[in-house]
Amino acid sequence: MRREAIEANIKKFFAFKILSSFWFTIAIWILFIRAFDISYTQIGILEAVALITIIILELPSGVFSDLFGHKITVFIATLLWSVGNFVIGLGNGFYAFLVGYSLLGITEAFRSGAQSALLYESLRKLKKSNDYLKIKSKLRKITTVTVVTGALVGPVLFNINIRLPFIINGVLILISSFIVLTMVEPYAKKRVNSLKKHINHFKDSLKFSMSNTHIKWFIIFGVIVTIPMGIFVNLLSQPYLLKIGFSVLNIGIVFAVVHGLSGLVASFSDKIEGKLKEKISMGGIILVQSISFIFMSMINAPIAVIAVVMLYISRDYKVMVLDAYMNYHISPKNRATVLSISQFVSDLFAAVFVIIGGYITDVFSMKITLILLGVATLALGVPHFLKRYSLFKKA
Repeated sequence: MRREAIEANIKKFFAFKILSSFWFTIAIWILFIRAFDISYTQIGILEAVALITIIILELPSGVFSDLFGHKITVFIATLLWSVGNFVIGLGNGFYAFLVGYSLLGITEAFRSGAQSALLYESLRKLKKSNDYLKIKSKLRKITTVTVVTGALVGPVLFNINIRLPFIINGVLILISSFIVLTMVEPYAKKRVNSLKKHINHFKDSLKFSMSNTHIKWFIIFGVIVTIPMGIFVNLLSQPYLLKIGFSVLNIGIVFAVVHGLSGLVASFSDKIEGKLKEKISMGGIILVQSISFIFMSMINAPIAVIAVVMLYISRDYKVMVLDAYMNYHISPKNRATVLSISQFVSDLFAAVFVIIGGYITDVFSMKITLILLGVATLALGVPHFLKRYSLFKKA
């Protein structure tokens, strides 16, 4: 395979990510769903359906990616992502949204491990795998601009027609899917059709995930910090900003600032992690998230947006460094499957707790939900943190 073709992969990956990162729905998604008299519990059910879809397909999609190619897997995911946006944007009730969320669940299952594997394997072919976090950080700098643009423009489109953000999103994501098709497959996948070989590949990857102490710890850590943040982002973020005094248009500005700052920090993840290292990075994520949730539950004023900013910064930094740490410990032959196993475990717990989070908000209050999210992060995160660093003094 020519080096030039692989090098072109990196440039095309940038183009693909830029086009698919104009998230015009990011600041108004929940507000759009709520406009059709959907309760928080129902939103939780929608999220759970998406997660269950991911759970069912996460592991098969990871095996599919390892055996048939990361490129075709990312293409399928992106194409369905586009369709999902169209279905939700043109829908008008719970069942239409149910279909859209299911499509987005399929999307997430197919792209979760394959997308990072496609980039990592391209860099590995170029003997630049050590630059993975650096490249991802550079990519994040660029896509932060598109996300901020989407956050600012989305509410304006929403005020013109509440369906416009989803429709325009769908068009741009559709275009980006065809960019993926022009890439070359960097990994010499095994073209096998034997179900037995598929199952054996999965068993080997699962055994590796459960036996490798590093990977197992990272998977559990991901569950602890991802679920509370997922409940906030997918159920409460936009209603919370309305609650503390922001208008729909102002929410767009807030989201632009939030994602701009979190994206900026994430784009320097390689440099920040180089200074903090793993131990301080992991401990900091736990503390920032738990303290932010508790602070937000106590403050009912615009100043609480500071805690929202800190939440998103910790989340985006976590995504960057955790992905890099896990890739470092995974072999090429089962990279996508192991990453899918990690996502599978997280989604399995999230499918249950997102409904519980919606129910608690409907029956009790948003304040109670925020308190519980903060306490849970602290109570589960600190013991897990101490467990690793009592075992790995040099980590």
